This record gives sequence, C-alpha cells and structure tokens, in this order.
Amino acid sequence: KGALDGGIPHSLRAEVWPVLLGVRKCSNTSVEHEQGKRSRREQYGEFLRRCAELEGWLTKPVKGLANLPSDLASFTEASRIIAADAPRTTFTYGTFARDWESGILSGDDEDELKMEWRLAQRQRLTRILEAYAILDPVIGYTQGMNDLAAVFLRDISNESEAFWCFAKFMG
Repeated sequence: KGALDGGIPHSLRAEVWPVLLGVRKCSNTSVEHEQGKRSRREQYGEFLRRCAELEGWLTKPVKGLANLPSDLASFTEASRIIAADAPRTTFTYGTFARDWESGILSGDDEDELKMEWRLAQRQRLTRILEAYAILDPVIGYTQGMNDLAAVFLRDISNESEAFWCFAKFMG
C-alpha cells in the first residue's frame, strides 16, 4: 500500500530497480549478487575503456581512412549530442529537489557544493550515455535518453549498476 501511495521509498530504489528490470534476481544469494555486480562492473569498465580509445582517436593525426575504427563515426556523433544534452539535464527533482530546498544538502558554500555535485553527476551521466552508445550502436544516443538515465543516477549511487539498469530499461 505504501508503494501505491508514495512510490518505492528512495532508500530502497537502488535495490528495487535492478530486480524489477532483471539486472539481478531476487533469489540470488549474497555471493551470487556480489559476483554479478563484479561482472557487470568489469563489463561496464570495458565499455568505458572503449570510449576512451575512441576519444583518443579524435585527437590523433590520422593517415588515411582505412585505419579508422568502424565505430568511430557513430561514437563521435553520439558523443557530440551527449555533450550538448548532459549540461541541460535536470537532476534535482522529487525528493532530491526538496532536500536542496530545505538545506539538508547545504554546506558552508551551498552554491559551490551544488556546482560540484552537478558537475560530478554530469560526468557520470556522460559516461553512462557514451557507454550505452557503445553497447547498442544501432540506437546509439538520441535526445531524451539523458533524462531517462538521470533517474537511475538519482536513485542508484553505484554508476555501474545505474548503467545496467538504464541499459535494461532501454531494452
């Protein structure tokens, strides 16, 4: 009944999203859960390494088109659009927005804290979206995916788990 009245409590969402989306099974033992998490983290790391490799190609002098990676063009296009969309993404809504307003997350210099937090979230969002563009090059990235991924970043502090929930959500 509580979930119907106010949704899943924020404190449980990091555990509920992966189960609802099939990232992990409810019946997993704690050992299986940790093994799965480690495996997903390693796979996500591979996507991030590929992103870094492709970004490196963008700064290299290139001799001929024959040596270019086949996924460079699609990654470059996705990365360009992500770079434009990520700064426009709203992370402060729902519970988190109320926390900012009530000062729960304020420090000595609230504006500086907010700026640092937004920059960190933007960087996490960019990594997730670029990694997804590598995972699914047919879809790559389209506008609006940033807002969907932001929901998982808001609810799941573990970037790898947020990525896999977003990827499962995208289908």
